[in-house]
Amino acid sequence: MLVSSLVLEGDLKDALLCSVSGDKVILHFTRKHIMIYNRQSHEIERYGCPNGLRSENAKGKPYTCFCNKKKTLTCPMCRSEAQLNIAEYLPVNWALKNLLTLHDSQGGSPNGPRLSLHCSSCNEPLSEKKTFDCEFCAERDQKTEVLICGACGLLYHNDRASRVKLVTFADAAYKKGKIGGISRDPEEPKREKSAMASTLMEVNKEFDIFFGGLEKDYERVNNRLEKLRGDCPITQKVVDKESEELMKDDGVIKKKLEKLSIWKITLQNISQPSHYERRLYTSLTRDLKNLRTRRGSPNGSRHSIKCSSCNEPLSEKTTFDCEFCAERDQKTEVLICEMCGIDYHAEHIKTVKHVTFADAAYKKEKIGGISRDPEEPKRQKSAMASTLMDVNKEFDVFFGGLEKDYERVNSRLKKLGGDGSITQKMMYKESEELMKDDGVIKKKLKKLSTWKVTLRNISQLNSDD
Repeated sequence: MLVSSLVLEGDLKDALLCSVSGDKVILHFTRKHIMIYNRQSHEIERYGCPNGLRSENAKGKPYTCFCNKKKTLTCPMCRSEAQLNIAEYLPVNWALKNLLTLHDSQGGSPNGPRLSLHCSSCNEPLSEKKTFDCEFCAERDQKTEVLICGACGLLYHNDRASRVKLVTFADAAYKKGKIGGISRDPEEPKREKSAMASTLMEVNKEFDIFFGGLEKDYERVNNRLEKLRGDCPITQKVVDKESEELMKDDGVIKKKLEKLSIWKITLQNISQPSHYERRLYTSLTRDLKNLRTRRGSPNGSRHSIKCSSCNEPLSEKTTFDCEFCAERDQKTEVLICEMCGIDYHAEHIKTVKHVTFADAAYKKEKIGGISRDPEEPKRQKSAMASTLMDVNKEFDVFFGGLEKDYERVNSRLKKLGGDGSITQKMMYKESEELMKDDGVIKKKLKKLSTWKVTLRNISQLNSDD
């Protein structure tokens, strides 16, 4: 066996000094060492057994020796005997025996209540008043702290004693101060996920209505284009009026396509909220109906224009417009022949004007380059459906991560807020990590709130103003 010595100081020396005869008292066996206290030199002599357990990570149970009249010690692991270089027989360490008996019967320690924490060196339970932290080992092992008992501090950490500090354990008030008001219901992510799924269903329904209206917008524009591009006679006045309405209808489509583009980007990124204007779905059907009932069907070319009074076909050179009747009847124009103008419109003859019919060049100038593919709304609807499917997948991933965030925070809360022993140093470190984790949850909930506003706006895009 090999022997080395450590000077015994402080409370440990006072606890072991007892009225036992003899200069040397066996303290205890461990799996790798035998410790003997020398009363004359106040030193602990540590005998290391070369045949004992080799594993550096093994934590053996201490074996207390109460042998009497022996000059040899037997290693508890390899059972090999070693001769002790002492003149007297080793006495029974009754003081240590009684101390251990009291400890086992009361479940405590004379240095304070026994904790749920164990010494990182000997693996024995630590006492509240005699627990130390080796900052050197903690830094070397990249840990917050390495807790050890007083004896192991003397035996194994004596060469770095300046970095072995007495620890202070966190009481209930300290824990409460560090944890603050943090509380996370583990069921909240599931509720939020369910609510989001419901919102997305509403968004799908609203997009169905939106694309239904967009198809009608395209139909109305194409009906006007067909009317203006057709071969049937049409006056410049009607072309002016219809082209003006055409520009308005096409402007509605442009705005809707711009909104649709924004919604697509928003849903793809799931980031910033967009503000959406609400459109009247019922007005689209009404406008289309009014357009179809105007002079002749927009789905077919008019073969001729007839006088609104005698119903006879009109010729381009002898066609007039009664502005008085048009204003009274709220029409763009009231076309009449020359004879009916004299016979039936004499009292307001000053408002009867000769009309000019629009030729191809005039029509082209008024229509411009407007062209709308009637299949475009269907393609846009299909693309949006694909985007919404991607959004659903992304939300599954998001809520999966949010559940793990909640689980991690609640695990830390359980560790920090429970009855288990924890040092103030560890409490400080863990509470910092808790704040970081809870901060991640706050950011995610803030982003989720933004998404909810975005989706609610989209789900109201067809509501009445």
